[in-house]
Amino acid sequence: MSLEELMANIDTSIDVNKLDIELFTLALTHSSYAIDNSLGKLANNERLEFYGDSVLKLACSKFLYETFPNEREGLLSSYRSILVSDAFLAKYATEINLKKYINVSNRPDLKTQRAEESISACAFEAVLGALFMQVGFDVVYSFLNRFFVSYLPFVKENLQKINAKATLQEFTQNKSKILPEYELIAEEGEDHNKLFSVQVKYLNRIVGKGKAHSKKEAEQVAAYNACVKLGVLNE
Repeated sequence: MSLEELMANIDTSIDVNKLDIELFTLALTHSSYAIDNSLGKLANNERLEFYGDSVLKLACSKFLYETFPNEREGLLSSYRSILVSDAFLAKYATEINLKKYINVSNRPDLKTQRAEESISACAFEAVLGALFMQVGFDVVYSFLNRFFVSYLPFVKENLQKINAKATLQEFTQNKSKILPEYELIAEEGEDHNKLFSVQVKYLNRIVGKGKAHSKKEAEQVAAYNACVKLGVLNE
């Protein structure tokens, strides 16, 4: 791994000579690689990911608290849940070309788009943990701030669509106090690349269906289609 190259993508003001390269190597080591190479149970980025997750949420909370001084907590939580989600972390990771530096097994189940996004998101959090230990919160916050500023307008404009399950639930609760019900109706494909089909019912009527590579994503698709069908959202 070229630590100089990676840091150039993160913050050019960081003095690479003062960094612990072993810590960043650990942050970029997926558990599959550690197992394949008999590196030991703790020779992967999972602990640093756990640490970096807290740093990430603190930074995002600070950003949103200062950006929206008059906004309620509920909306800030909705923004944060999206900005720190794996889907968005994978986007941040792509912008700094992080995938290039990750040590991961060549197993086919880790080569799907969904798996690669998850691995990149986890490595991104682990790198944040390592950065925080080495250079402190201010540098980490400055690094993350550019992503938050860049993606916030999209999140604001598409909040109801991105968070379709919450949008549908709010609509049904206001309408009848009855919550929508999600049901897994089919699973297709190999274990490493499954496609899940979900339907959502409201008042015992199917109002939406969705397919995705995870049940959670399929539920969001089903909820979005339901919102469109019920006139809550425009397609």
